[in-house]
Amino acid sequence: MNEGKMKQLVKTKAKETGLPPQQLYGLFAMEQFLIKLNDSPYKDHLILKGGYVLATTLGLDRRATRDLDTTVRGFHLDKEKMEEIAEFITQANQKASQFELVGIKETREAFEYNGYELKLHYINGKARFPISIDFTTGEDLIDVMELDVIPSLFDSSVELRFPRYPLEQIIADKWYTTLAYGKEGDTNSRMKDLYDLHVLSKSYDTIDYSYVAEAVKKTMTQKNNQIAPDEYDSIINFLQSSEQQKLTWKNYQRLYPFARELQFNDVMESVKWISNQLKASLGK
Repeated sequence: MNEGKMKQLVKTKAKETGLPPQQLYGLFAMEQFLIKLNDSPYKDHLILKGGYVLATTLGLDRRATRDLDTTVRGFHLDKEKMEEIAEFITQANQKASQFELVGIKETREAFEYNGYELKLHYINGKARFPISIDFTTGEDLIDVMELDVIPSLFDSSVELRFPRYPLEQIIADKWYTTLAYGKEGDTNSRMKDLYDLHVLSKSYDTIDYSYVAEAVKKTMTQKNNQIAPDEYDSIINFLQSSEQQKLTWKNYQRLYPFARELQFNDVMESVKWISNQLKASLGK
C-alpha cells in the first residue's frame, strides 16, 4: 500500500474513531509488521495478546493501543533469536513499505515476564513511524486460540491468522496486574486494565470465569505472588476510594474518546462483579 492510500485510510479512521492520526499511524505500522510475519516461519511461534488483540476484537471505536505484545513458544528467546527476527522483518521487498531496526532491548517489568523489546521504524514513502513490539516467554497459559483470524484494522480484504490469547487469559492477566499493583498502593497508572475488565465483562456473556480463575491461579503460581480471594474486596475497595486513581482515570479519559462517558465508579463496580465470579469459581 502506497503512502497516499495509507494517509487516506488513517484520515478516515481518525474521523470515525476520534483517535489522533499519530496513534493510528502506529497501529497501521503494527498491522504491516503482522502482515509481513503472516507468511513467515515465526508465525506459529508468536502468540498475540493484550491491547492489539482487544483492538481487533472490540474495534478501534472501543479500544486502541500503542504497543504490540506477543508471547513466544517453541523456541528459546534470546538476543540471537531477536536479531534473526529483526533481520527477517527488515529485509527489503517489492512493496513501498519497509522496516528499519532501531534497537533490541532486554526487558523485565514489575510483575511481568522476561523478554525483549524490538524497536522499529516503519517507512512508507517519505513517512516514517516508530513502533515497539514486546516479546515475552515463559508464561504458563490456558489453551490459546490456534491460528485465529485477526481482523485487519484498516483493510477488510486482508486476513491474518495468528495464535492469540483467549479473552479469559487476557482478563486473568489484567485481573492479576490490577490486584498486584493495588496491593502495593494506589500509584498504578494502568487504567487500560480497568477499562478492559469493564468492557469485556459487559460485552461478552460467553466468558467462562472458571477458566479465568484457572488462568489466575497459573499466573500467581508462576509469579510466586499469591493473592488470596479473601483479599480481593479490600484491594478493590481501596482502589475505588483512591483519589489518585480517580484522577488517573480522568487523565485516561482525556486521552481516549471511548472512555469519556464511563464513570470511574461504574468501571470499578464491573471489577467487583468479576471478583465475585472468580471467588465463586474458587469456592470462596
